Amino acid sequence: MQLGLCPRMQIVPTSREEAGQIYVPTANWLLMIGTLLVVVLFKTSEHLAGAYGIAVSGTMLITTILLYRVAIWRWRWPPAVAVLMITVFGAVDATFLASNSLKIVEGGWFPLTVGGAMVGLMLCWRHGASLVRHRLQAMSMPLARFVADIDKMVVVRPPGVAVLADQGRARHIAGAPAPRQAEPRLVRNLDPHDLRRRPAAAGAPRRAPFDQGPGPRHSTASRGGSASCRRRTFR
Repeated sequence: MQLGLCPRMQIVPTSREEAGQIYVPTANWLLMIGTLLVVVLFKTSEHLAGAYGIAVSGTMLITTILLYRVAIWRWRWPPAVAVLMITVFGAVDATFLASNSLKIVEGGWFPLTVGGAMVGLMLCWRHGASLVRHRLQAMSMPLARFVADIDKMVVVRPPGVAVLADQGRARHIAGAPAPRQAEPRLVRNLDPHDLRRRPAAAGAPRRAPFDQGPGPRHSTASRGGSASCRRRTFR
């Protein structure tokens, strides 16, 4: 979800102390449906051998390919060393996959179909999210122009601070998003101070309490593994 490759789902943290321990109800329901479907289709473990071989050997080959990207970008290995390592392991994995490809008709088609459906879903979602992001960017207004036109759109400036959530697709918009442009025209008032709040994922499930000083202008919120994790910085 953070990579923008699948729809948003409910995530339930299961620990207040350990980060990364989560429960995704939708994923569990899909796993249950998939397990029942496998049982109904194959009936016995002997008939599942072909599907299992294709799934394991394909996973090994894909993991080896991804290891090359990690070795180059993350570990900063020399390209020659990374290519040599991937060639050795990739040749072994490709051999296993080629030998198991003879069992595609005997059940190997199932993991290929599931994998193809998941890849298609991720590509479609990524393309749609890209179209929406570009559309919102085209509808946005440069921030300097929006600030200059505020007095023409606003009648009343009540005292206070407006806190605006800057998350999701708004992260990719440099100027004022379309909803922010429409608010002064519809409501005809605007708070003197706007506080744009951008949540960020934290590496820990909890954060220490914060002290809110006078004159808040900028806020950064961190979300960790539980609902009790909140970190805000005001200046």
